[in-house]
Amino acid sequence: MTSLQTLEINWRPKLTALPASFKELITLHQLRIYDCPMLVNQCKKETGEKWHKIDHVPKFKLELVVELEPSFYEKTMSLWKKSKQFLRRHQDYYHSEDESDNIIDDDLDLN
Repeated sequence: MTSLQTLEINWRPKLTALPASFKELITLHQLRIYDCPMLVNQCKKETGEKWHKIDHVPKFKLELVVELEPSFYEKTMSLWKKSKQFLRRHQDYYHSEDESDNIIDDDLDLN
């Protein structure tokens, strides 16, 4: 990834750190980090503990739009998985003749 110029990281509540090799992305000109609560303090300009990993990026934006605790995310994902399991167990009741009406979306990955 030596030619990566722009990177945007969105809504990763469980992301606790950037990789050690992030400093090696010397062609990175623009970095935007949105709604990653665990990274907010670490990546604050000049004062963040991990600022040294990204200080070479000319255009940097760090924003926390949605302030949710990571536990909220975990609870939401748990509920989603339980709902999906329930629907799989009971899909005979919801079976439709039209394949496009399939209520279980296996392609949807919220992790």
